[in-house]
Amino acid sequence: GRLTITVGGWGGRNWNDTLRSSLESRIDEVVGGIVACMEKHRIELAEEARKKALYQEARDRYESEVRRRQEERGKLSQFRRDAARHWRANRLREYIAAFEARAHESGPLSPEARDWIAWARAKADWIDPLTDVTDPILDAPEPKPPNYWSLP
Repeated sequence: GRLTITVGGWGGRNWNDTLRSSLESRIDEVVGGIVACMEKHRIELAEEARKKALYQEARDRYESEVRRRQEERGKLSQFRRDAARHWRANRLREYIAAFEARAHESGPLSPEARDWIAWARAKADWIDPLTDVTDPILDAPEPKPPNYWSLP
């Protein structure tokens, strides 16, 4: 016949019948203690929710900053690639001009030389990111090797 009231888990509160007093005689103390435990629990839950919200905000800021930095690095990398391609295209154009000037020194251009110069200019333009040129061979999809099992 000993009655115990327990509120909460670890760190909670217990009230027991004792030899000197029963729980019934201390009901006001027990109810007050239960209300205090509930208030403490409510405050702990609110604090936990506040911390979770702060953590989520910090996490969102962190992820946003990481994403921003990755995007910036990607844009910078693309900028460097484009600048290098533009530089290479201009060096090729200089070479083509020198080739054409040398070819003119020995007389009129041969059809092969004119074809090569046109081809080379088209490739230099294709390399240059500042020109919007497509190449029917280099921009075409990669050919797929034949599959023996799918032959008719």
